[in-house]
Amino acid sequence: MAIESSLVETPYGKFHLETTGRGKPVLFIHGGTASAREWRPVLEPLGEHARCIAMDRLGCGASDRSNRGYDRTTLTNSLLALADALGLERFGVVGQSFGGFWSLSLAFAAPERISRMVLVNSAGGPQTAEELAERRARMAARRQAASPRSEAEREAAIERTMTTIFADPRRVPSSFRDDLRWQMEHADPAQAGAVDDEHERLAQERYDLLTIPTLVVWGEADAMIVGDRGRRLAAAIAGARYVGLPGVGHTCQIEAPREFVAAVAPFFDATADVG
Repeated sequence: MAIESSLVETPYGKFHLETTGRGKPVLFIHGGTASAREWRPVLEPLGEHARCIAMDRLGCGASDRSNRGYDRTTLTNSLLALADALGLERFGVVGQSFGGFWSLSLAFAAPERISRMVLVNSAGGPQTAEELAERRARMAARRQAASPRSEAEREAAIERTMTTIFADPRRVPSSFRDDLRWQMEHADPAQAGAVDDEHERLAQERYDLLTIPTLVVWGEADAMIVGDRGRRLAAAIAGARYVGLPGVGHTCQIEAPREFVAAVAPFFDATADVG
């Protein structure tokens, strides 16, 4: 089953998509300032269970940069506009890391549109004051750090990323470093810090009021967002299930694609009638 690449125009800008599969539609939302490339290891096998649509968010990859800014309301509405352009009245979401933030933002903004949700080592969710303070400090330090300019600095940044998002980078194809370089080159730097305050607001949402069928998948050797956060997130959403992947890091769909598909495919099958 091949992955098809396309561009879709919306009032917020043009989105680049990578699509495969059949069945009820699911939008795959990448983390950070990455791209749809980070779903490629799992998109085709999951396409046997759903229509899988991975996008580059605005400001990332081959999608347009946002001419309306990168605040939470704008980008949440841009994702809804993409669904409208695709003719999707209701759709599922799969969000990893920062993509989980946007999945949850969609769930709170337009719950009637979201049929099912998979949150993967997700940002957002209930957090303690100490966790929010630690995140603020980490983001402030990152903004103060100089952007890598020389080739040597860029390569060092790539290696730091590899050891941060994977528990064992040796399990990851060496070609992924090329994807990281490409994603760094194409990300709009204007996104930096645009929704920092929204992490605190999202932490205060009423997760107990969500009724969307939800699966939380967590690489339990995550050095960025510890596994306890995933269990708390699942416990906060009524009926949510938690699946942990032992020994796997933050970007588990790349580090352990077979285990990831084994966790998500049964959820897609079990919730196909609500999609």
